[in-house]
Amino acid sequence: MKIKEALIEGRDYLKDLEYTDPIYETRRILSDLLNKDLSYLVSHDEDLLDSKIENKYFKILEKRQKGIPLQYILGEEDFYGRTFKVIEGVLIPRQDTEISVEKILNVIENNQINNMLEIGCGTGLELASIYRKFPNVQITGIDLSKEMMSKLKEKYSDKNIDLILADYFEYPFEQEKYDAALSFETLHHFKYQKKQKIYKKLFQTIKPGGYYVECDLYCLLFRGRNNLS
Repeated sequence: MKIKEALIEGRDYLKDLEYTDPIYETRRILSDLLNKDLSYLVSHDEDLLDSKIENKYFKILEKRQKGIPLQYILGEEDFYGRTFKVIEGVLIPRQDTEISVEKILNVIENNQINNMLEIGCGTGLELASIYRKFPNVQITGIDLSKEMMSKLKEKYSDKNIDLILADYFEYPFEQEKYDAALSFETLHHFKYQKKQKIYKKLFQTIKPGGYYVECDLYCLLFRGRNNLS
């Protein structure tokens, strides 16, 4: 099968899949398998695909038909100028996620943030950007996933980071300890009434005059400490 034929047939695989771009995804899959860029696919569209590559290509498309995110299948995604490994169950980087990170960096830079708490830190996708610009900031991360915390500990072993394996709704945070607190796409599935519990805890653990940054799937929220009460 020629490259252009594989791309055309691949689009047909994905045409009924919601929230996807069949043209982009088929090109990305084939580029990844061939280890070539888009221009190669265009200039070599008459080339025949190796049978092994062709089989892998259509197996990936079959997984996409079942709704498995492409980033989980390929195992990586570009984010904020870097390529990150992506495993199932971990936050998938998106363009609006980059906007959220910009907001976080601005808060740290403009408000003399020396230490901060992150609830639901997962594998710390956003921490790479924070530590790249502010390598000496002290961060405390809390999450329920032992697997993700293990990966986070390994990834940032050379940084000033404390990790807590616990439920942030129940964990007793120290009073007025942090300059800022962050929740990064971790609260969207909780009802408003339950969120009030963590907002109260965050208000108590943030120092007077400190900040809370909430970045989520539906909004980017920036609040002064007093607006958490």
